[in-house]
Amino acid sequence: MMKYLVKTFFCVFLTLFSCQEKEESKQIEIVDTPKELLSKERIASILNRQIDRLPIQYLNDSTLYPKILLPVNYEYDITGKDAFEDYEASDYEEYIWGDLTIREDRAVAIDIESGEDFDAYGISEGIVLLPSKDKEAITFEKLKKDISDAENKVWEDLIVEYQDANSVIYSERDGFNVVYFEYDEIHEYFIVYEAVIDMMDLNRKENFEMALYSLGIAKSLTKEPKNKQDLTVKSWADYLATYPVVTIKAYNFALKDVDKEMRVFMEENEEIDLRSLYNYRTFDFYYASKKFDTSFLNIINALKKGAMLDKNLVKQVNDGKTEWEFRRRTFRSDGFMVNVKHEGNAYVITKNSKNYDGETSYADHFYYRIEKHNKVFYFRKEGVDENSTDFYKKMLDYQMEHNTLMIE
Repeated sequence: MMKYLVKTFFCVFLTLFSCQEKEESKQIEIVDTPKELLSKERIASILNRQIDRLPIQYLNDSTLYPKILLPVNYEYDITGKDAFEDYEASDYEEYIWGDLTIREDRAVAIDIESGEDFDAYGISEGIVLLPSKDKEAITFEKLKKDISDAENKVWEDLIVEYQDANSVIYSERDGFNVVYFEYDEIHEYFIVYEAVIDMMDLNRKENFEMALYSLGIAKSLTKEPKNKQDLTVKSWADYLATYPVVTIKAYNFALKDVDKEMRVFMEENEEIDLRSLYNYRTFDFYYASKKFDTSFLNIINALKKGAMLDKNLVKQVNDGKTEWEFRRRTFRSDGFMVNVKHEGNAYVITKNSKNYDGETSYADHFYYRIEKHNKVFYFRKEGVDENSTDFYKKMLDYQMEHNTLMIE
């Protein structure tokens, strides 16, 4: 059961939405870890993990608020103070952070969620921005009292797995609550991040790792991202060392029978969904006909040369018995391909199109082409922009060579 602020804070989000770096120059110091579920070295490596992030876009003048950056694959919803006006003050009695509440003028709530559905399964995350000229309005000691009051326990009786000067991870059964805060002196705002981690298919240690990944995101909310070259990893092993275990487990589950499908079961021009733990789609997987493969490579070559797409060339891919259902959304003769990135077996195609309001929208399509067992296969995933391509490329490179994502 969700407790303390996390419990009530996300009830607000459910009510509202479900009705239907400066570069970090020093490493994070671990002040106190009473329970050693993980080594201090492992904790530090997770909290110092470098991830690519982008700033969120506010509903109004962003100069009024702190600049918040989220991982590139995150989605978010923003709620301003006006959305809270329909609720009685008594509804917010538990929404207390030190001396502040959610009903502060110009308060902002941000509901965030990983773009990977299975990452979000059993994870609730949110950020609240609270204006205050008093930078002592929220302190760690005040938060300790708030947590103790909400849990109806003295602080010493809580199971605290991690704490430092401005954050804490405490547990209830196999789940964990994460609370982090910082003060932005320029905008005079407190930034409070909260998460509940309780993934039923993970054990206590794995849930604790997920809580640490969430805390790492919280600690990087206002830090400018590093340069692209500093974020580059050299191998799949580097990703295994820094990515949440749930992500790796989910993809490993989805890909575990791929080689058998390639060798024995799939017929030419057949496509299947590769499903993860929790039954979420990871990739579309296609045994390509020679006609499709030739047409795909011809289109890629034309795009790389900056050529406009020939309608007859597109028609070769989209029409006839060789049609692969999902490619129609990528290769459309009335669309316009604006970009193609190619590295090794991986391709990212960005297409723009006009919506009903005449505005331009963009769609990113990731393809991975592999020749194996004297056949050609394609993996496909939507919503993978060039910032995330390397993760999936190295994942599939390793899978195709070792038939697993795990390294012993």
